[in-house]
Amino acid sequence: MKKKLIGIFFCMLLIPAFVFQVSACTGFMINEDESILVGHNKDWWTTDVYLNVYPPSEGKHGRLFFEIPYPITIDSSYYVLAGGINDQGLFY
Repeated sequence: MKKKLIGIFFCMLLIPAFVFQVSACTGFMINEDESILVGHNKDWWTTDVYLNVYPPSEGKHGRLFFEIPYPITIDSSYYVLAGGINDQGLFY
């Protein structure tokens, strides 16, 4: 009975992948000695990504973030924030 329930559970997890478009993103962080490396990817359907860089100014940290136009049209005015980092190491 336990094997049957586990099989049903895995089928329930896999069925949406075949019925709907599924995309997943990966994030990672590596800490070694005094160094910390972070990164992530976006499994998106376009490579039309914008990099916005803002240098530090009075009272504000320097930062950069990525934007993806959504929906994908030439005259799109809506953008999805797809990740970023500031000069203090805060990232999303």
